[in-house]
Amino acid sequence: MSTAHHTDPGLQPERTTLSWTRTVLSLVVCSLTMLRWGHAYPGAIYALAVVMVLVGAAVVASTRRRYAEQDEGLAAEKLPPAPGAVFLLAGSLALFAASELVLILVSS
Repeated sequence: MSTAHHTDPGLQPERTTLSWTRTVLSLVVCSLTMLRWGHAYPGAIYALAVVMVLVGAAVVASTRRRYAEQDEGLAAEKLPPAPGAVFLLAGSLALFAASELVLILVSS
């Protein structure tokens, strides 16, 4: 990571980065848990799991950029919100949950 512009190493950018990392870890665990339904829905479940892992990889790939933006924003005392990543991840999770619900209801 880049050299911090702020004086407190435990400040917001570090906590936010850790939070996003935990979120991605949860996403990967959920995608791996879905694989237990692979025998019932081989194509759909594998596709959903791969897409979930790709969304997680995209979040991890953007972490360095978001960390630098937060670090600079904190140093300038102007930290703008970044709703794009939050909406992308929340929308993806809602879509995955709806897809799984449809698969469950269709098989019943």
